[in-house]
Amino acid sequence: MASQLNNLAWIHFENMHNTEDTKQALIWSSKSLEYERGIGYLDTYANLLNKLGRKEEAIKIQQEAIDLSRKAGNDVTELEKTLIEMKK
Repeated sequence: MASQLNNLAWIHFENMHNTEDTKQALIWSSKSLEYERGIGYLDTYANLLNKLGRKEEAIKIQQEAIDLSRKAGNDVTELEKTLIEMKK
């Protein structure tokens, strides 16, 4: 269920530019995090927050995704690029 919610939220992030659609995607993304606080789910949530202008929250969540990814031994390059963009 978490994966399906996250996928739907990400599709909306990439393709929808209406604030109401983005807010709905944020709800789905938030729900996915209730099921599993995974790296990709955190990244989606952070991107949606950022798209809605909630930069401070987005940066905090994106940093959490980076920390989890680094702890798992993953390459964090793309996550860090997103974080840099959020900080601009």
